[in-house]
Amino acid sequence: MAPGEAEPRPQARVSDSHGLLAAAFLDGATRLVAQNESGAEIRRISLLMFEVLDDFTGVAAAAFLDEQSAWAAGVSAARLDLATKIIAADPIELGHAEQVLGYPHPSAHRRTR
Repeated sequence: MAPGEAEPRPQARVSDSHGLLAAAFLDGATRLVAQNESGAEIRRISLLMFEVLDDFTGVAAAAFLDEQSAWAAGVSAARLDLATKIIAADPIELGHAEQVLGYPHPSAHRRTR
């Protein structure tokens, strides 16, 4: 990768890898299998590759959902903690509140001391 060039997204690397793997298998089947059997063999290889890709996609999707749930639980916990402090009239830092809530507070909502 050239300096200053952006790192490719993981999805792009997976997609590229699958494309290279598929091309290599299909090229090999074309060279090694008799002409009259190549269509059936290429179809069989394609189906096997799609099964592997489906399995990988299922594992990746499950891992993503687990991570997303953990992240959402953390965000919810931080928001609950902030709300509890606000209800208890505990002092809070506006910058922290904005970060936890994910948006800036308009000046009308700011309490002056």
